[in-house]
Amino acid sequence: MRKVVFRASVFFLSFIGWSAIANAEFRCEGQVSYSVESLPVQLPKEVAHVENPKETPAPPPVPTAIVSTVSFAQIEAKGDDEVKAKAALQKVSVRYIEKARELCQEKHENVGDCISAKFEANATALRSLDFSVRKALEESLRGDCETQRGRCTKAELSAPVCAEIVVAVQETPVPEADAKKDDKKKAKK
Repeated sequence: MRKVVFRASVFFLSFIGWSAIANAEFRCEGQVSYSVESLPVQLPKEVAHVENPKETPAPPPVPTAIVSTVSFAQIEAKGDDEVKAKAALQKVSVRYIEKARELCQEKHENVGDCISAKFEANATALRSLDFSVRKALEESLRGDCETQRGRCTKAELSAPVCAEIVVAVQETPVPEADAKKDDKKKAKK
């Protein structure tokens, strides 16, 4: 009776060992981005020379704001099913959305910090230049910061894209000969 039970258990274990066990898992990914509305750059007013005093020059066109979307991070999350994977992605995205909003405000809404950072980065060059070249470089740095100036409108996660990941796990088989040796050793003890 003991041998029958042993052979049945060895057969069962070898069947489990050879069969592939499939684990299904879902992965969802999305893009975190922020939108910035560029503010019109104020152009210096030029005095127009009017030949005929009755004619007035047409006002310059009003620059319109341009909304740009800037990619911040590609994120992903996994879960046992699609609902859990999407929930995990939403949970992870909260932190990334907040960081994207902070970066947008730092980069586009705070012109003073932009100018001071650029001056600090170019401090050695500014010290070594003569007055006229230095003034031109300072104006260029200010102009760079003014062109980046804008108003952050939103930071968001794109629609999640989910896919099922099937991982086939194959366990190593238990050879019958090794199982018989182990049974003989146990019988001797």
